[in-house]
Amino acid sequence: MRRQQRWLLLLLLSALLLCPLAGAEPAEPLRWMVQESPPHFNFVNGHPPATLDELDVGSVGRYLRQLLGRLPGYRVEFVEANASRVEQLARQGETFCASQIKRTPPRLQWLYFTPLFPVLAGEEFRLVVRTDMAARISPDGQRPSLAELLQRGSLRMQVAVGRSFNPALDALLATHAVPRVQLDSRQSRRLMELVRSGRIDMTIEYASIVRRFLGGRDAGDGLTSLALAEHQANLDVMVACTRNAGGRAAIEAIDAAVREIAREGLRAPWVSAWREGGADAAALRRLQAYLDERAKGGPRID
Repeated sequence: MRRQQRWLLLLLLSALLLCPLAGAEPAEPLRWMVQESPPHFNFVNGHPPATLDELDVGSVGRYLRQLLGRLPGYRVEFVEANASRVEQLARQGETFCASQIKRTPPRLQWLYFTPLFPVLAGEEFRLVVRTDMAARISPDGQRPSLAELLQRGSLRMQVAVGRSFNPALDALLATHAVPRVQLDSRQSRRLMELVRSGRIDMTIEYASIVRRFLGGRDAGDGLTSLALAEHQANLDVMVACTRNAGGRAAIEAIDAAVREIAREGLRAPWVSAWREGGADAAALRRLQAYLDERAKGGPRID
């Protein structure tokens, strides 16, 4: 009898070890769409991250590591997808989230949005031109107007297919039917090479990418970049989730995590990364004020 009791006890213990703890629910997979898009998102070793630990060590990578680690009930799975693929999946009702999608009125039809943080300091779009042309279109260091340059009709300009800049620049490019070239984010230097070789006269690119292309300089090898006269309003980096029930639950969890990270005790490592990345005092003050407001405010979901 005792042998039978011991056998039953061992069987019960084995069953308990094999079963999940009472009340514990398995983490739900959450697909997170990513695309290598320097300077905002960089792949490590040339491939998308498989885990949070494989996110890059810059300010955006550090922020996402905190954010995605604070989503209870979710297990993030990174999937590489460009903007066109993201739109296609969202229109099909597939549930996912992405942090490299700009908020536009048409996209509100199929995506929820919540803000993460201000666009990184110094990440304004600039006009990339040859050095000899810069002296002609920007006398005395004045900011050239893209609207005026496009009206001339004699300057050859190209930008990447599907790329959005800011509302003012996007409207000008659409009005003047500027040619679009099929490029992915890893080929951004190709357009700058075309400018330098004289095959086109100008393109638009982030200031930091131009500096990287020029070896850390603001000008060199016959190429430079100019700040544009068109107003570039302060924008927020957004995260988007599919506009369905699953996406709504995910965006609510993300918004709550954003507000948690914005609290003073949790923001320090990420703010330090911002400072290490070259943010000046004015940018840091704006960031701190933004985080103060986000920490004290309620949900911000569109």
